[in-house]
Amino acid sequence: MQAKKLLFEDTVCYNIGKSSVSEVNKMVSSRDVARLANVSQSTVSRAYRDDVYIDPITRQRVMDAAKQLGYYPNLSARSLRNQRSRILGLVLSDPDNTFFASVIRQLEQHAGERGYRLVLTYTDEDPDKERFCLETLISSRAEGVLVMPVSRANEDMYRILQKSGIAAVQLFRSLYDDVSSVCVNDEQGAYQAAKYLLDQGHRRIIITEYTFNQENPAKTKGYRRACEEYGVDPEEGILSLPFENNLDGIIAGALASTGATAIISANIPITLATLKACKSSGLTIPDDISIVAYDDSQWLEFQGITAITHPMQQIGDEIAQSLFREIDAYGDGTTPERENRLIKPYLLLRNSVKKIQ
Repeated sequence: MQAKKLLFEDTVCYNIGKSSVSEVNKMVSSRDVARLANVSQSTVSRAYRDDVYIDPITRQRVMDAAKQLGYYPNLSARSLRNQRSRILGLVLSDPDNTFFASVIRQLEQHAGERGYRLVLTYTDEDPDKERFCLETLISSRAEGVLVMPVSRANEDMYRILQKSGIAAVQLFRSLYDDVSSVCVNDEQGAYQAAKYLLDQGHRRIIITEYTFNQENPAKTKGYRRACEEYGVDPEEGILSLPFENNLDGIIAGALASTGATAIISANIPITLATLKACKSSGLTIPDDISIVAYDDSQWLEFQGITAITHPMQQIGDEIAQSLFREIDAYGDGTTPERENRLIKPYLLLRNSVKKIQ
């Protein structure tokens, strides 16, 4: 059964009839709640605010009445009155990358604890979509924006965020020197992965990297550093991939042409494409090809694949702390100082790497 949404005055009300929407014939307002709870209409309004005191017993009586009637306050109308939207924007790159699921879950929890709503958008690594997302969040009067930047094409939008007093923090990429960031040390993570493979005797190692990420090729830098320490030429093993689906054909071709004995996959979607490429090429893991996957997950654990893993709880906490530090600074009328937070990844050994004698 679907609910009919009715907006009016200070109320968002969902009335659900017993058998059909057509039976809905009453709109619940704060006046109705006040009457049932035997309080004033202003007391109902105060009961939904965190910045004023109200007797806990009275607040509970209001909440019980609201629940009985099916009343919900109009948060948008309240935001207009208070000049605060209580909205946080989260702009990520790829809806197919399940690494973000844990991040989103934690940020929703942090946002809820502070009385904020989290608005989620995706860019698909498209600068035009990134611009649209940022414009939408600015128009929505978001108080803070967490964004995984695509490129420097929209640098002016970050200036607008700052001029508008909207807190902004870069996630997982740091492209702007004057915008705070929370990143994983991808260079160190890829270095650990490559060094482990080299320690196991591998010399023909492929590392994947998206073509658009040439401004900030942290994983490639870590791979190069490890190869140079072992006197191995790294250039032939760098596989630049377009941001699209069905990458398994490209990866299969690279494995065949280079004679690689190992591959480092850059993220969860690329790991899936790598596994498909191995299957279509008749390569078994780890006998024919060794794999180290970037970004751990439960299904990688199930597959027994060695992975670069991250302290997800720490990542969520660091992101929230960084963003609310800036929001609080703007709220106090000061300009927040830029800060960079760099989180250490770890190599988690499983059974997907073969030692070459």
